Amino acid sequence: MNFIKQIFVFFIKEIYHNFFWNRQWDTELAKRLEDFQTGKAVAEPSDKIFSELRKKYS
Repeated sequence: MNFIKQIFVFFIKEIYHNFFWNRQWDTELAKRLEDFQTGKAVAEPSDKIFSELRKKYS
């Protein structure tokens, strides 16, 4: 019974993590696109931006 509970908890955490992680990325990228389109974007190398996003949402 304990093993089944652990598997269930693991899958619930994975589903939760994947759902919210993807939603956060979508929100952040939409914000950056809006900044770019309105001229408010600060020019930064993409590797720096994606590194920061990985740290923030991992």
